[in-house]
Amino acid sequence: MRRASLLLRAAIALLGVLSSAGCWSSREIETQSVYIGMAMDKSKSDETEAALDRKGGSYPKRDAIASTIQIVAVQTATGASPKQAGGEKKQSFRNLTLTGDSVLEILREASLRLDRPLIGHHLKVIVIGDRLARDASMGQLLDFFLTDNDIRMSSLVFVSNGHASEVMESGVKEEVPAFHLWGLAKNRYRNIKILPSRSLATVNGFVQAGDNFLLQNVIAAKGEMKLAGAGVFDGRSGKLRGFLNEEEVQSWVWLTGRGEGGVLKIDDERTRQVLAYEIETMSSRTKASVSKDGDISFDVRVESRGRLAENWTSSIRQSDSASIKKAERMFEEAVSNGIGSLLRKLQRDYGIDAAEFGNQLRIQHPKTWNKVKNDWNDRFRQASIRCRVQITIADSGAKAAPAPNAP
Repeated sequence: MRRASLLLRAAIALLGVLSSAGCWSSREIETQSVYIGMAMDKSKSDETEAALDRKGGSYPKRDAIASTIQIVAVQTATGASPKQAGGEKKQSFRNLTLTGDSVLEILREASLRLDRPLIGHHLKVIVIGDRLARDASMGQLLDFFLTDNDIRMSSLVFVSNGHASEVMESGVKEEVPAFHLWGLAKNRYRNIKILPSRSLATVNGFVQAGDNFLLQNVIAAKGEMKLAGAGVFDGRSGKLRGFLNEEEVQSWVWLTGRGEGGVLKIDDERTRQVLAYEIETMSSRTKASVSKDGDISFDVRVESRGRLAENWTSSIRQSDSASIKKAERMFEEAVSNGIGSLLRKLQRDYGIDAAEFGNQLRIQHPKTWNKVKNDWNDRFRQASIRCRVQITIADSGAKAAPAPNAP
C-alpha cells in the first residue's frame, strides 16, 4: 500500500511538471496569422483573386461563398500598438477575400497567399450577408465553425442587410472593425434595440432544435457600422426570411422581457413634445391556454420600473402624482402598440414564431405541444395573443446606467 501511495504521488508530481511546461506541440503566436473576424457573402468577384486566377491561380470550385477574413497584427491581438520601424503606427488589420464552396478549403487556400498560417482561436465575430443567408441554411454556413477545435463557441454571429464584407471595412479610425462590432453587442445595458448576444453555441442550439430565431442585423455605410434591427430565421429551413426594424426589435425586447436597460421615448399626446422613460427593470410572463376546441391563446404581462428622465412638455408635472400616472399610461400605450405591430408582422407577414411562444406552450401544455409542434408556425398564425403592460415611474431625473458588472 505504501509503495502504491508513493507511486501515485510521483505520478501526480510528474503530471504537474508536464502541465506547467505548456503544450509541447504548440506553435508560437508570432508565427501565425490571427483572424478575428469573418464575413460571408454570396460570391462576388474580388479584383485581386480574379487577377491571380487569370494567371493560373484558380482551382476546382464553385464560387458559392465569398469569405472576407480579417487578420490582425500579433501586437494588436495581444494588446500592443503595431508600429513600423520608424515608430509610426501601421495598419492594425488586413482583410483577405477568397471565394469557394467550402469554408475549410477557403481557409486552407489562404496558406497559398499568407506566409503565416491562419489560426481561429481569437475569432470574435461572424457576419453573414443577407443574400447568402436566404440561399443557404445557417446549419450549413456554420458547420465548419462548430466542428473546428480552434474556434471558441463564444464567437458572436450577426446577419447583414447588405454585403457583410463592408462591415469588415467599417468602424472608428485605427480600430479593428471586428473588435468594434464585438463591443457594440455589449451595449445592451444602454439600449433596448440590441438583441441578446447570439454566440455560435446559442445559434447551434436553435438550429439543432429546429427553432425560429432572430440574429442582430449590422449594416455599414460610408466607413461606419451600426446595429439596425434583426434578421428573422425560419427554424424549419434555417434560412433568412426577412428583417425587423429597430423599433420592432425594441418591441421584441419588451415582449420577451429581455432588456437590461435603455430608453423609451414618446411624444406627449396633447403637446407633441418629448417624454423619455429610462428603464431600470423589465420582466415578462406568458400564460398559455388551450380551449376545449383546441384553440391556443397567450396572455402576456409586461412590467417595468424606471424614471421619467426627460420632460419637454408642460402638461406633465414631475411633482404631481396625477401627471405621473398620465405619463405611465402614455408609455404603456406606446409599448402595447409597438408589441401589437410586431405580432402582426410575425403572425401575418412571416408566419414565424420568433418570440418563443411555442416554448411557453411546450412547457405549460406539453401534450398539446406534441400535437402541434410539426406545424407550429401555421398554428402560430391563428393563435390569439393578448398583452398587458404595466409601467411604474419610480422617480424623475436622469441617472447614469451602470456599466456591466459594476458594483
